[in-house]
Amino acid sequence: MPDTGDEPVTVRRVAGGNDPDETIEPGDVDPEHAVFFALGVLLGVAVIATLLLG
Repeated sequence: MPDTGDEPVTVRRVAGGNDPDETIEPGDVDPEHAVFFALGVLLGVAVIATLLLG
């Protein structure tokens, strides 16, 4: 469907997704990114705890 310019279109593709219909609307959480974010937070907490306690 062509864009008529009535509404802004802000749809992003899913990282690593091959299906063009597999999109994420703004405000939705990408499960793949959520896992990496959680691992990053845990790693950061472990590093800070090691520096403070060690």
